[in-house]
Parts: sequence; C-alpha cells; structure tokens
Amino acid sequence: MPGGSSGGSGAAVAVGMVPLAIGSDTGGSIRIPASFCGVAGLKPTYGRVPRTGGVPLAPNLDTPGALARTIGDAAIAVGVMSGPDGLDPACGLVEWRSAPAPRPSLHGTRIGVSEDLFERKLDAAIAGVYESGVEALAELGAELVAVELPPAAEMRSAFVPFQMAEAFHVHNRMMGLYPEHADHYGPDVRSRLDAASEVTIGDYLEAAAARDRLNAAFDAGLRSVDAVVSPVSAVAPPRRENCDEVSLHGEVVSLRDAVMGFTTPQNMTGLPTSVVPVGFDDAGLPVGLQLTCARWREDRAVAVAGALQLVTGSTGKEP
Repeated sequence: MPGGSSGGSGAAVAVGMVPLAIGSDTGGSIRIPASFCGVAGLKPTYGRVPRTGGVPLAPNLDTPGALARTIGDAAIAVGVMSGPDGLDPACGLVEWRSAPAPRPSLHGTRIGVSEDLFERKLDAAIAGVYESGVEALAELGAELVAVELPPAAEMRSAFVPFQMAEAFHVHNRMMGLYPEHADHYGPDVRSRLDAASEVTIGDYLEAAAARDRLNAAFDAGLRSVDAVVSPVSAVAPPRRENCDEVSLHGEVVSLRDAVMGFTTPQNMTGLPTSVVPVGFDDAGLPVGLQLTCARWREDRAVAVAGALQLVTGSTGKEP
C-alpha cells in the first residue's frame, strides 16, 4: 500500500516513472507516501503554495507540496509553485528561501527530539531504523536536544473534529455531492462523511480554539532548535489486501491509528516538514523520518534532510 492519498505520486517517483510529483497534505498525505515508497517529500508551511486548482478536503489544513527522489528536487518544485496567485486568500507573501547545497555536516545545528510526538510505541523493526537515522544526525555533527511539545494524542484529538467538519462542509455545501450522490463514494469515504455529519459547530469551534493553543505551544518548543525529528509511522506499509488494519505489538489496530498520530501535528500547526528515507525494515520495506521546522523555514527542513540523504543515500541505507 503506497500511502493512501498521494500514494500514486509516491509510487510513480519510486519506480522512476517521473522525477518528481505533486502531492497534497491534509493529515500526512505527502509524508506517508514518501516514507512508504522510500522517496523524499516536502510539506511546506500552510499558505506557502496556493491551493488553487485542487479539490479541497479541509481548506484550513490542505497543503500542496512535492515528492521526489531527493529532498533537493522536491524543494525546487515547491519553490516554483510558491507565492500568491490572487485566488487563494490564505497564500502568504513570505519570500521563499532556497536551501544551500547539501553538505555532509550539521555542526552548529540543533535537532529537537521529543517523546511527546510518539502517540504510539513504534514497531521494533521501524524503531531500529528510525533510531539509526537519529544517530546519523548526531554523527553529522548535530546537537540532539530534548524539547517539550504538545502531546501528539492531544493534537490529534483536536484534528479529528476540525478536519471532519471541514470535509463534510466541502462535500455537502461547497460541492453539493453528499449525501445526494452518496452512492458514488466508496464505502470508506462514505462512512467517514456519515460520521462527519454528526460533528457540531460547537465541536468545530472547540477544536479551533484548541488548535490555537497547541500551535502557540508548538511554536514555543521550536524556538530553541533548528528542527524537530520524529517518525512518520509506527508500522511498515501494509499489504493492499488488508490495508486498513495492521498488527502492532500483538494488537490489531487501524492503519490510521498507527500513522496519523505522527503526522497530524504538522497539519494542525501548518509547519513545514521534510521526509527522507533512512533505511529498510527486516522485510526490506522503506522507512522514513520527518523533520519539522519553524513557520516559513522550509530551507532548514531541506538542509537537514539533504545532509541526511548524503550519508544514507537517496533511498536510505540498505537492509
């Protein structure tokens, strides 16, 4: 399973069909395919790239970005796409900062590590590769710093009603497709829209207030570091025959529960995040890690990820 939304983009890059591809990230849909397919991905700051021309899911979370074999190529694509177009009022005027050419040194760089971003304990095979990636950052000269951030579970609990309410609004009122044309939807999306119809305006406003509070706390945690490193998923990509459920520490859980706790904090905060492959698990499946930086500092996310790719290779260390 290549990663759900934008999984086609990740797979196309991974097999060499295209050198880069466009993706959009509302709850992890650039970063999950990048990790599952063993390629690089860049989710820019919310408002960096216009949403014009894309079909919305949750307009206050949707973030266009790119996937490529290297993070440098993904950054080139995002840089070209960036800037206001006059049709997206959320698109900012902040100048794009190009990252310097990647160099095999991170001396003087402070990388934050935080247990707060671990909603679930990683599968042992994933944990081993992820820890090797963090060790590679230290070997490059980065200083690893413990930082305190809002708990991932709290971020996700605010994300769920926020995203669901906006998704229902888009399909129900903006496009007029649901429930009038419910039979045109697959059962998974249909069931989620049914659940989303129960989210009240009070639920949405409470989630929006929590988002503001959590964003401020996340921004404060980033002030002392250049980037924060975290996993993309607790598990490896599942097989397509049963891609909705995975086994984690002897328990069967939904794939969303095993992944989205690691990816939704960056959507709720709108912060730029890069993903690069750092190795393979015992079954030979790729594992990526993500680097989250302060608002509008894609250059930092790309510089750190680029240094890591220089030492691990474009697809990560061999198993």
